[in-house]
Amino acid sequence: MSLAPVFLSAGIPAPSVEETAIRNARDLARQHNAAGAEAQLVLANDAQPNSADWHVQAAQRLMWLAHDTPQQTAVTDVSPQLAASALQHLRQADALTQDAQKKANIKTLIGLLQERYFGDHAAALASYQAAVQLAPDHPQAKRRADRLQRMEAHTAEKLQAKGGAR
Repeated sequence: MSLAPVFLSAGIPAPSVEETAIRNARDLARQHNAAGAEAQLVLANDAQPNSADWHVQAAQRLMWLAHDTPQQTAVTDVSPQLAASALQHLRQADALTQDAQKKANIKTLIGLLQERYFGDHAAALASYQAAVQLAPDHPQAKRRADRLQRMEAHTAEKLQAKGGAR
């Protein structure tokens, strides 16, 4: 049974496919069902299925849900699964596009996931640097790569100072 007649008779527009998919995905994530949440989120994608843009949309929605779920609930165990799925989608998108700017954006998002969700700063730095190689004027990739390089240099200095103090 569709809820559209109920909404329309009350003068309220029926929820869009995107709103319904997001609401269902949130509910599934709260129930620790990352696969179900992903299946709902991709229903809201409007790009050509299985294209680079479609995979980027899926990844962005998954990243949003991975961030949003622990913010809104006490559920934290589903975020790494959502982030891992987002990473897979981004890798598929990277393989499907030849456009340098799109590849740079994708590699920047991959770096963000590697840094924030997986704690792999070396892999994140490599992703940001690859993005900068593809698009030298990419502000986010440049800024993030510079920040990680400064952190790495600072950590190396601290380790050297500790080693020299012994």
